[in-house]
Amino acid sequence: MNRSAWQLDLLPELGKLASQLAHPMHDRLAAGSEPAACEADRVTQLAEGSVVVEGFGRTGLPDCFERSVNASELLEEADAVGYEIKWLFQNDDPNIVKATDIVVKSLEEAGFEASPVATTIANFSTDREDPDNDDINVRSGGWLSDWPSGGSWFPPVFQSTDLEEEGLGSNYAVFSEPEVDQRIEEISMLPIEEQPAAWNELDEFIATEYFPLFVLGYGGVAMTHGSKIEGFEVDTAAGMPTWKGIWVEQ
Repeated sequence: MNRSAWQLDLLPELGKLASQLAHPMHDRLAAGSEPAACEADRVTQLAEGSVVVEGFGRTGLPDCFERSVNASELLEEADAVGYEIKWLFQNDDPNIVKATDIVVKSLEEAGFEASPVATTIANFSTDREDPDNDDINVRSGGWLSDWPSGGSWFPPVFQSTDLEEEGLGSNYAVFSEPEVDQRIEEISMLPIEEQPAAWNELDEFIATEYFPLFVLGYGGVAMTHGSKIEGFEVDTAAGMPTWKGIWVEQ
């Protein structure tokens, strides 16, 4: 399951929340920048079907994320009206150009100064992964887990990296908090049956205490099959059928 997000660690606190409220997730999807199967307006890092317990982010957004909260009011409260958001976009992809125009319009209506920075499909990853790239203060990126567990999400996305030796890795928010690093290590050593609840608690803790990113949506794949295909199950980690159990009804 692929999760795409805006990484916000360089923004002031209320500006982070305001940028989520101002981001036109659904309109952006309609413009074709993400797969149509994406499910936006979610908080939790792990998508449905992951090995976590029911809880944070599973039944809707927490009260502090209600859409009735106005992004403009949050910016005024933070004395941050006109705060500039700078992010990369691929100017050689027509769909991304259309989606970027929608994001710019929405952010500016909320009171931000929107400054998309042009790059190309070929150079996007290199430009995004440069920790010294001062032309941007928001990074857009996704994460495709190797298996549906917190152990395949939180270490690569939220654990501190050595910028000089490793670069950003998949931690595009340049997020670095010793307490989170310690909790990731502790949860990884728990008995496997205790880990789902612990990862779920960490998910909520990171979002409420630090809010380094917000989720834009989850990529999905439509897997149609004939009525006589039996034993068809979805492998949520690989994004394809569980081939070994499929058989055809005669």
